[in-house]
Amino acid sequence: MVFLSYLFVLPVTLLVAEVALLIGATTLAGVSAVITFGLGLITVPIAAVAQGYHRAPDALSPTTAVVWHLTSQLWDVGDRVVLEQRRCRLRSCMQRSDRPFALPRRAVFVFTADPADAHVRGNVTRSRARYLYRLDISDTYGQVFQRGIAVAIAGNVHATVSARRTLTATDVPTP
Repeated sequence: MVFLSYLFVLPVTLLVAEVALLIGATTLAGVSAVITFGLGLITVPIAAVAQGYHRAPDALSPTTAVVWHLTSQLWDVGDRVVLEQRRCRLRSCMQRSDRPFALPRRAVFVFTADPADAHVRGNVTRSRARYLYRLDISDTYGQVFQRGIAVAIAGNVHATVSARRTLTATDVPTP
């Protein structure tokens, strides 16, 4: 919503600035430029607050210790695995809603429920097989954040594989 309003306000203020410069109203042009610059500065923090991950220390309580994780690594059922924060993709960064000006951080992402097609579609690319694992978490090291069914752990996760499902690009419906 913030982005859409910015897309409307930006062209209008730039148009006002151009017209003001053409007719010689430098004060109006200056005010329009300040508004445009101000909107540019606050758009990212507002989006981070609205759509960022919220702190949720109880998101992975003992009753919800079963989570789902998408990866290209091949594990067998019964394997003990460590999901390492430093091995996560650079694109897989978490923006915290309580610190909108902080840089995004790498995190281990899991789902508290079987992920929907939209989540899977974002992780299955170029016909590479990806695996959807059901994991029993034994330990987490780091703060826990949540946005919907997606949980981001700013640290390593120790878990045991309880089930595996293979996903390919052809298995995932397009939007």
